[in-house]
Amino acid sequence: MVSTMTYTQGIAEEAGPTLQLALNVARDMAKMGASIVVLGGAGPFESSVDMNRVQEFLDETADECGVAVTSAFTAQMSALKVVGAKRVAVVNPGISPVDRLAHFGYEVVGTKSGGRGLADLGRVPLDEPANLGRALLREHPEADTLFFPAAHWPAVAGIDALEREFDIPVVTSAQAIMWDALRRCGIRDSISGFGRLLRDH
Repeated sequence: MVSTMTYTQGIAEEAGPTLQLALNVARDMAKMGASIVVLGGAGPFESSVDMNRVQEFLDETADECGVAVTSAFTAQMSALKVVGAKRVAVVNPGISPVDRLAHFGYEVVGTKSGGRGLADLGRVPLDEPANLGRALLREHPEADTLFFPAAHWPAVAGIDALEREFDIPVVTSAQAIMWDALRRCGIRDSISGFGRLLRDH
């Protein structure tokens, strides 16, 4: 969360400074012995890095830091791929772009917003993301995956219940980040309670 604290309004002018702060934090974490660094904040990352050179940017940063480097953005896209997503329903706490999904070949069949500002995300009730997801999936039964792209609200709490109820994979940003970081570190344990992604992949 430290590396996205300057991204409070969700505007383009904040994206560059937020990414720079994340890079500074990445260097510090590498010096302290981290095995992997995850650049948080898919929104500022997406606004600052050309989608066609994401991996190149991460590789350059890893070379500079001397440890593996990935990003929340990369984790999300990798998670959607591994669960077999094609037609995605997207729930955002506020207004967030979904262009990156189309760029990587996913069809967005529907979206729903919680109407929250970034500064409010720590006060969101635990059941709010799941309830928004339920409403969206009832509107779009053709969806094969439910996606919560923001890591700063409590979407993780509803993953298992939603997967049981609708029998489709649920991917959240926080869950995807943890899965991606663990797998890149060679930790392949099956972890129950947080959806198919961490249990089966």
